[in-house]
Amino acid sequence: MLGDTDRTFLCDRVTTEGGSRFVVNGAAEAAGLLPDGLADRFPLAEATRVDDVAAFNDVMAADYLPAFDRLAARVAAASVPVVVESYADIAGPLPRDGPVKPDAVAVVDPGRARIYAGDRYAKARAVASGSPREGTMEEHTGTVTEMIEPLATVDLPALSGDERGDPERVTERYGPAYEMLIDAV
Repeated sequence: MLGDTDRTFLCDRVTTEGGSRFVVNGAAEAAGLLPDGLADRFPLAEATRVDDVAAFNDVMAADYLPAFDRLAARVAAASVPVVVESYADIAGPLPRDGPVKPDAVAVVDPGRARIYAGDRYAKARAVASGSPREGTMEEHTGTVTEMIEPLATVDLPALSGDERGDPERVTERYGPAYEMLIDAV
C-alpha cells in the first residue's frame, strides 16, 4: 500500500522488545495526507519515516519480522485453539515459513465469510509472493484465494452497533460461520 494511487498506509505501530515504535509514510506526510492531530495523539516526532517499498522492507525485516516471530512462538506454544486475526487485505499476519500452521482459515469480506482448509491455504500462500511494487513481506488475500476453492461460503449479515455490543446476538447471527470454521478444523 506504499505508493498505491487509491490507498496508502499513513502510520503504523510495531511492538519491539524495547516497546512501541512508530513508522510513518514520509511521502504521505510530505503530501499532507496525515490527519490533523495524529502527531498530538502519537509520538511521531521520533517515528521512522519510509518513502519507498525498499525502505519499508528494511523496517519490516528489522522490527516487524522479529515481532511476528515472537508472536508466532507464543501461538505455537499455546495449549488451546488460537484465533489469529489479520488486518486489511493481508493474507496472513504471521510468517509463512514459521512454526504456526493454520488448521482452518476464514476470509471475511463484507457480507460473507469463505472458509478454507488450513493446509491448502498455507500452500497457496507459500506459492504467492509480493512484487517489488507491493513489497515482499506480505501477500494480498486475493493472491492466495484465487489459487484455491473455499470449503464453504457463508453469509454474514450486517450488525448494528447495538447488536455488535451484544455477545448473544453476535453468536446468534454469526453462529453458522463459526460452526463452518470449527467443522473445517
